[in-house]
Amino acid sequence: MKVYNWSQISEEQVSPLAWRQIIRTDTLTVVRRRLSKGAVLRLHQHAEEQVSVIERGRIKSLVANQEVVVSGGETYVIPPNAPHSVEALEDSLLMDLFSTPPP
Repeated sequence: MKVYNWSQISEEQVSPLAWRQIIRTDTLTVVRRRLSKGAVLRLHQHAEEQVSVIERGRIKSLVANQEVVVSGGETYVIPPNAPHSVEALEDSLLMDLFSTPPP
């Protein structure tokens, strides 16, 4: 068993208002995102299903042309191959979990 501590995982700045930390295992990828108000994660899609857990803050997400506002304490699921984007409406912390195909 391996134990991870987020304070020991390097944070990567992906845009002026967005940072991320990543844990990868054989079958799962976990991405912890810190978004400042106004941060935008551009429209994209991927083959993996994604579960997004909003720890704090509030985001607006567009998933397959459906807009949803999600707040701290809420979780939403993005189906495989669904185009999606995110805008931080407040300073936010979220966790994205991705199914990863086995090797």
